[in-house]
Amino acid sequence: MEGGELGINQNLTRRMKLITKSYAAYGQLSWRPEALDRRLEVTGGFRFTRDEKDADENTTFNGLPANIRKVSDSWKNWSGLGGAEFAIEAGA
Repeated sequence: MEGGELGINQNLTRRMKLITKSYAAYGQLSWRPEALDRRLEVTGGFRFTRDEKDADENTTFNGLPANIRKVSDSWKNWSGLGGAEFAIEAGA
């Protein structure tokens, strides 16, 4: 006697959508004071960044909704810089 197989049609569909947004603003300023014959330069700056991510997952099994999941998250960051440079004159 030979065995048979029981077949079930399984149609699993998964659709995913990802939306990513990123924003940034930055600025930098340098200043050379009259003191020290303008050989000193002081620089400062900043940067702001914001990232947003939204993900949607929609899974169907044989045409029926099996799993619907939405995930969202965002991140913010402030960073800065500062520095000084002094030019040394050769000679004299």
